[in-house]
Amino acid sequence: TRREGKRMAGATGGLPVLLVLAASLELAQGFSNVGLLASGLAGRVQKCGGGAAAAPAVFGATSTGRARQAGLLGMQMAAKQLQFFQTKDIQVNWNSPAARGNFGCVYFGKVGGQECVIKCPILEEFSLKLFDTERAVNIKLNKASGDFSLPWAQMIGEVNIEENVNIPKNLARIGIVWRKEGDGQTLEDYLQSNKDLSKALGIEKDKGLLRKELSLKVMAEMLAGLQLMQEKGIMHRDVKPSNTLVVPSDAKHSLKIIDFGSSCDWADPFKLGLGDATNDPMYAAPEKTLNFVGPGKFDVFSVGMTGLRVLIPTFSRGGVSREWPGGRFQEFAEVEFPKTGYDLEQYLKAQSSSTKEPQLAKECYELLSNPEYQPVRKLLQSILVKNVIGRPSVQSALQQVGGSFAAAAQQESQEVKNAEAEVKRQVEDASKQGREREKADEASVKRAEQEEEKVKKSQAERALNAAQQFLKSQTQQKGSAKVRELFGSRILKKGAASGLGDADIANVVPDDWKEGKDYFKSPRLGFSKGEIVVAFRSDGSRRFGKIIQDYGEQTFDILVDKAGGDGDGQFRTERAASIGKIATGRTIQEEERASQETTVRALKTQRKDIVSKAKVGDKIPETWLMNKDVAFSPTSFFKNNEVVVIANASGSLCFGSVSKTVGDGTLEVAVGGGKKKVFFAGSLGKILI
Repeated sequence: TRREGKRMAGATGGLPVLLVLAASLELAQGFSNVGLLASGLAGRVQKCGGGAAAAPAVFGATSTGRARQAGLLGMQMAAKQLQFFQTKDIQVNWNSPAARGNFGCVYFGKVGGQECVIKCPILEEFSLKLFDTERAVNIKLNKASGDFSLPWAQMIGEVNIEENVNIPKNLARIGIVWRKEGDGQTLEDYLQSNKDLSKALGIEKDKGLLRKELSLKVMAEMLAGLQLMQEKGIMHRDVKPSNTLVVPSDAKHSLKIIDFGSSCDWADPFKLGLGDATNDPMYAAPEKTLNFVGPGKFDVFSVGMTGLRVLIPTFSRGGVSREWPGGRFQEFAEVEFPKTGYDLEQYLKAQSSSTKEPQLAKECYELLSNPEYQPVRKLLQSILVKNVIGRPSVQSALQQVGGSFAAAAQQESQEVKNAEAEVKRQVEDASKQGREREKADEASVKRAEQEEEKVKKSQAERALNAAQQFLKSQTQQKGSAKVRELFGSRILKKGAASGLGDADIANVVPDDWKEGKDYFKSPRLGFSKGEIVVAFRSDGSRRFGKIIQDYGEQTFDILVDKAGGDGDGQFRTERAASIGKIATGRTIQEEERASQETTVRALKTQRKDIVSKAKVGDKIPETWLMNKDVAFSPTSFFKNNEVVVIANASGSLCFGSVSKTVGDGTLEVAVGGGKKKVFFAGSLGKILI
């Protein structure tokens, strides 16, 4: 049960989505809105336990973006189809899994007339993590594979199991779908049965006591597969006979590695899957985890253990006892071999002289003494060592198995790289063309919008000019009061204030004028001398007035009567907050902002004028305030000849001028009377322009 549970390792992968190749090809710069959608783990668990969720949207919001991305998707799917299935697409009995394990269930079914294998995880955190890793690794391994024969099972997509479909309790409603390879028999099945493994692998049957050629063939195919995986950064970590399919119909890869739940993506910045693994102690390397010096050597050890089991017939048979359910090989792998310090030659010598197991003793002696088996023994001795550094890499081990195997593996590796490079080039070309089309479309839309805006602006300006001309002509003919009586606020829109002048002073503001629409009141509004405003008289009436004096601090004199009127030439002193500013087409916020900018500009000009006329030793203006007009700070920076503020002997603040920088944060400053003193930067006042 323990071993079968590991064999069945599986877990979750997010909401079912259409798998696109772009994410695998790491072309994120070309696919801002296209990619593999990966939900958070907690979100996946919650969704999987409930009803069937619709596949998330893949494409962006704009029509241009959607068209471009749809074209890219077609390019990617043409290279390698990874599809999203519903249960109606797959013929399978969901209540009758072909195998069950600690981490999920495996089903055999059909999709599109093709036999397939489906793995679904159970709703348990560790199982979901393993499934998540297996899903991501399979997507990466199957990119751009096309019709290539691969040394691993080929993933064809994902399935979402709807809520109305009955499935075993606690099983997630998602699964990975693979193409069924062969009849589903594993290397473990062949070793424990009477099936002819040599025939299945396409080689002649060994005639000696040991199965040298069969062992070398098994190790060569497994190492060739591992080399392709490791070139993509994938470390399997659970290589063993029960995780190796035998596919006689595939002459190129008659052995296919499966079950990537314990794998790790070493090329991933976060080492995807590194902390989640279920290693079988019968085949796992002594270090039990990936070594940063040679992470790929972990799987090489597992291949060596598999090769040794195939080589020695006594080790091939399965277990018949409760103590060693894995057979004689389990006792060797978990107890006897570690006791020798992982020294194969020492074990063979000890076992050769043992009388307890005559057949095993005979096989060990043959491997130890027969020159025919010396190459395979030396290969296994170099692989099955405890020292990771001394263990060969997958490429080195493959070379030792046989130069022809290594050459074939190298050629296949190059073919896969060329295919992936071609797909990547096609996708990049499509992406570039899509970006160019999108850019051209955006430019066209922008030009159309600019033309439309230009037309609207021209129409508005013509209407405004016509209104101003009409107002001017009516003012000349009938007087401004009559015009306001006739047209009110309809004329006083943008630029309306320009239509008012001295003739309007003391005239009553039209009744339909509203605060916030035709005029604004706010303490943050600014006014200029000569500006026509709305004044509020003590009798409650609203009259037009004119600013005739600006005292600063938001205080103004307003002329509120004409010569010859009531209170001849009468004026009143008002604060800005009690004066109405006539609307000019801007909002009150825009008016306040404009007033503030005007005030700041005036203050800057005034401050610069004071500084330019300042003499060394003169006192600063009495109205200047700390941190508003001048600031003292040890972090202030001063330039030569810069006017600064200093405190003289009497304690008053005066102007000074920086002569030069002395060093260590001190400066020499001219203080008047031809004298110079040294000050720390923090004791000099920075004039805030």
